[in-house]
Amino acid sequence: MAILVVFFFFLHLLLLTSGVHYLPGDIAINCGSTGISTAFNGREWIGDIKPKSTPSLLIKGSSTSSSTVHNLVSADPVPYKTARISRTQFSYTFQVSPGQKLVRLHFSLSPYRRFHKLKDFFTVEAGPFTLLSNFSASLTADALGVKSFVKEYCINIEENQPLNIIFSPERSQSHETYAFINGIEVITMATDLYHSRNGDRGVQVVGHKYPIYIDNNTALEIMQRLNFRRDPILSIDNSGMFRMWATVLDNKANKINNFTWKTSVDVGFGYLVRLHFCENGNVMFSVLINDMIAETNVDIITERNGNGIIWYKDYMVVVKGHKEEGRRDLTISLQLKDEVISEVLKGLEICKLSNHDNSLASPNPSPPEGHSLSVTLQNLLSTFGHGNVIATGAVIIISLANIITYKLRKIWEANSTENGKMPLSLTERLCRPFSLSEIQIATENFNDALVIGKGGFGKVYKGFIEKGQQIVTIKRLKSNSKQGAHEFWTEVETLSKLRHGNLVSLIGYCNECQEMILLYEYIPSGTLADHLFGLGGESDCHSSLSWKQRLMICVGVGRGLDYLHSGTDCEIIHRDIKATNILLDEHLEAKISDFGLAKPQKKSQVQSYVSTNIKGTFGYFDPDYFRTRKLTRKSDTYAFGVVLLEVLCGRRALDRNAEEDKCNLTTWAQACISKGEVDQLVAPSLREKISQESLMTFLEVAKRCLHDEPKKRPSMAQVVVQLEFALEHQETSKSSVSEITSSDDVRSSMGETIQSISDEIQEMASIDEQNITPPPKERNKSEMVQIAEPSPRGTPLGKKKTNAYKLSRFWPWDAFWTRTKPSKKNHSSIAECLEANEDLHWFDWETIAAATNKFSPSNEIVTGTFGIVYKCILSTGQVVAVKMSISNSQQGLTELKNAVLLIFKFYPRNFTKILGYCCHREEIILVYEFMENKLDGHIFEYLEANEDLHRFDWETIATATNKFSPSNKIGFCSFGSVYKCILSTGQEVAVKRRTPHPLKDFTEMENEVLLISNLQHPNLIKLLGYCCHREENILVYEFMENKSLDAHIFDELRRRELGWTIRMKIIIGIARCLVYLHQDSGLRILHGDLQPRNILLDYEMKPKISDFGHARSLEEHQTETTSRIVGTYGHVSPEYCRDGVLSVKSDVYSFGVVVLEILSGRNINGPFPLIEHAWKMWNEGKALDLLDKSIEDEFSADKALSCIQVGLLCVQNQADDRPTMRSVLDMLEGEGVTLPQPKLAAFVSESRLEYSQYF
Repeated sequence: MAILVVFFFFLHLLLLTSGVHYLPGDIAINCGSTGISTAFNGREWIGDIKPKSTPSLLIKGSSTSSSTVHNLVSADPVPYKTARISRTQFSYTFQVSPGQKLVRLHFSLSPYRRFHKLKDFFTVEAGPFTLLSNFSASLTADALGVKSFVKEYCINIEENQPLNIIFSPERSQSHETYAFINGIEVITMATDLYHSRNGDRGVQVVGHKYPIYIDNNTALEIMQRLNFRRDPILSIDNSGMFRMWATVLDNKANKINNFTWKTSVDVGFGYLVRLHFCENGNVMFSVLINDMIAETNVDIITERNGNGIIWYKDYMVVVKGHKEEGRRDLTISLQLKDEVISEVLKGLEICKLSNHDNSLASPNPSPPEGHSLSVTLQNLLSTFGHGNVIATGAVIIISLANIITYKLRKIWEANSTENGKMPLSLTERLCRPFSLSEIQIATENFNDALVIGKGGFGKVYKGFIEKGQQIVTIKRLKSNSKQGAHEFWTEVETLSKLRHGNLVSLIGYCNECQEMILLYEYIPSGTLADHLFGLGGESDCHSSLSWKQRLMICVGVGRGLDYLHSGTDCEIIHRDIKATNILLDEHLEAKISDFGLAKPQKKSQVQSYVSTNIKGTFGYFDPDYFRTRKLTRKSDTYAFGVVLLEVLCGRRALDRNAEEDKCNLTTWAQACISKGEVDQLVAPSLREKISQESLMTFLEVAKRCLHDEPKKRPSMAQVVVQLEFALEHQETSKSSVSEITSSDDVRSSMGETIQSISDEIQEMASIDEQNITPPPKERNKSEMVQIAEPSPRGTPLGKKKTNAYKLSRFWPWDAFWTRTKPSKKNHSSIAECLEANEDLHWFDWETIAAATNKFSPSNEIVTGTFGIVYKCILSTGQVVAVKMSISNSQQGLTELKNAVLLIFKFYPRNFTKILGYCCHREEIILVYEFMENKLDGHIFEYLEANEDLHRFDWETIATATNKFSPSNKIGFCSFGSVYKCILSTGQEVAVKRRTPHPLKDFTEMENEVLLISNLQHPNLIKLLGYCCHREENILVYEFMENKSLDAHIFDELRRRELGWTIRMKIIIGIARCLVYLHQDSGLRILHGDLQPRNILLDYEMKPKISDFGHARSLEEHQTETTSRIVGTYGHVSPEYCRDGVLSVKSDVYSFGVVVLEILSGRNINGPFPLIEHAWKMWNEGKALDLLDKSIEDEFSADKALSCIQVGLLCVQNQADDRPTMRSVLDMLEGEGVTLPQPKLAAFVSESRLEYSQYF
């Protein structure tokens, strides 16, 4: 009888997998080894080093193979003897057939050469699923008490999709962290072995009335697989899938009819519990899971439809809570009336289901105390033996010294990081970690006098960092706060990678001693709720916000949401938009805050996904989300609609003290609108102050946002356009009340205007891209010098030398421009200033002359109107740069004086340091520290620290470009050439190689690195990595299949493929990107060289702006003057050509030229005077004649005329007449927008010869 039962049990396992041919879908990789190895169970494993028999396997990334240091592996050395290991990301790609696969990852506790045992923290992703996160195999093995272990998963592979398994070290832990893997198995499994079959009703959730359907979008982790029979199930006999069953021998089970199994599982997941049964008699049983009845009085014969047949029952249980809470016991009880357990229960399986974030990851177990030291001593004793006591003791002492040194080095690294001496990762640069001691100093040990807010989450403090120079907002979460660790890290990850003027900036965080603390930029004007409802939250009666201010706030929030929804690589749903989460700065500019509930989602995924937990705030909930648990960005739109009502009514979304019909603001407002009683909605402080047109437009927007069907709600881009119409109606209405605003013309963005230099400084328009410039309203006063921080927040810096004014490095001899002639007393004033400075060394003339070989031309570095710079090697061996002004150069003397005075007065730390001087007759010489002309200074550190960028080795790039063969060159950029490159993985990339030039430094390449790596927008080219090798400096970008725009619009054949829809898509995409650069990024970036060659097109013809070599960051309303013309002939603005004046309106002009080129198919630099012709056709009423004939039948005449009109508005002669890019985008995307008539276009009265004289 027992033999028969066992036979049927094995037969059941075989039937579940019948019909599948396993060998083609059976892959076992012995990582870090070569050839074929055979395990004790007879299974063959293939090495991943040059695997000849697995052409479908591809390994990407920089990694190495490693063997174990000691023989600490399990009894079977395969696959645990070797590993693939790396401190950078690497991946395996398997070309497998579609269907459900078992994926097993094998890990061994063994130490590996050059890798610290307790530094293995990494993430593992398989396709869209996160299998492990911040995972430590060492901690896991120690907690399990084993030397090796296996993680087993079930994943579905779609048609024509490879299986990508990515291993990524957690850089936030340490720069020494690494990832490793010993073995990988990928096995084709029976269809629907664990997933629900078509037509199934799903698995009933224990304790609930609803089922869960396990579809192919769900991954599973097999937590336990237990065999309750005495006969073990060998993996080789297990259906060809090598599934491992742990045999549980319990003699008591042979005698009892009540059985309870307890195991520990991760919190925050659903679990599939499968019980395997086999019996030949009539058996009645009940099942309880976590003390909840799953089955009661079930007749086993009725369920199995026959005797002696192996069958199973599935149950679903949800273990609620946050993943960070750790683990919780799961109990499974089986109660039989007349039989003993061992005769009925044959097996038990527990599988964890991926959550709505496609994650199966769980926290690491806590390391045991003294773990590191005890293991070290144990290893030492086992290595040297107990006999050699002296040697063992010596090694122990050395080890202790190493441990102390290691700890001290960590402390030093932490201090160095605080002082800015270590390169930081991208996340850390934008949002750095703070120690708890720093937070305590900033808040005076959490002094209640500094509390500026509190709530269920904890307290909010006003704090002071950077030695009291910077004010920040510090949010300290309670340990029992509902905003747990998950929300904390969600906010850190989300905000640290976003940059927008209408999003609050996250400065840092602290996660020490169970503290969860966030540091934000300080927003002085509180929340929108404070202004609408007062601090007491009672009414709007005393609100000082005018209607215009309220509209501008709403527009700002709308822009922030539009950026979250469509302005980044992944769609981000805020999920908690409300008045208390909208902060207002000193200018009442809106900033969205509190991203703890935010949900990022890749744009390649479906539009909505199911969230098992409803989160948000009552009163703002999207009813569709509440009903279906389907969360989309339209849920944010609904919440924003509620905020619009609060802004108009001055009432909270939920007011439980109000009359019953007015308790819910949305319900009451919708009733008033349907009855035509809209006047009741207007707050008392706004009555008779809102124009009718503005009110109706606003209400229409709110009504559409609150539509019950998400698909009928507008996008946030559409909402912003309509709100701007409401603002325009209010501003142009005669009934609107004029508003008076005051401003202090003397105060600048840094809080004060520095006048200490007075008339010593000659009139100066700018210092390169460093934002040192006179305030706009004091342009004519030569004694005014303003120094402001080039940051999105514009935080005041003060004048203290310790601040060192955070300016990027520049070459002093190429950074100053003047417009007035210097006085004759230049020599004496400069000499006096130099002699007065005790920190400078005086060099005698003979020393300088000898070190430069009497100023030999072979020692020249660069020359210009200021004079000549020489490389100089002193007798001490020190290399310096010597700048000698040309005695008859007035401009050179003025620049020299300005350099001396500014650097000595302020001494910014990133200015090239002046070491000394020499005055000899009519010659004045400055001696600087020498800056090597290569990219291995702070920019190299910047690239190295950016964990999102991959460092490519020189051989890879050289090989992939055929040693930079001219046949692979696809274009030029501002600092060199561009090549198409096909990597060994098959990935196509674009490589920018800097061309060395004796008269050029790294300014353009540095500009590109600093700007493009800190910006994120779908219409910006993406930087993938870099390569620095000797004198070679290379940037690697994503490859654009359709090349640049000029290759299409100026080619007779290709431009025929550009229909009206594609051209408009390109124009609008460029406009959106420029709006982001000029305004939404918070950096106010001027591109400086917008032209068709710098606009790339991907495979979908989506435009991406590239080449930021001439870009610069400007303060608001700032212009910049330069004597050096950069940019491209025909696309630079007239004021730049005439006066050297740059502003964001320069980009607007370039955009207008590009628009006219796209519409006409003509090159601005061709023989055809494009702007003049366009202006002439417009004034003669023949504007449509301008259009490319190949799109003649594909466009609406009105749309085409509007687009031409926008182009002409952008190329108007006067910069002030040109619209902003925000207005341009509204014109292009708006329906029925009334456009202003363009004024005189630039250069229309000049011939092409006259025009060319500016270049």
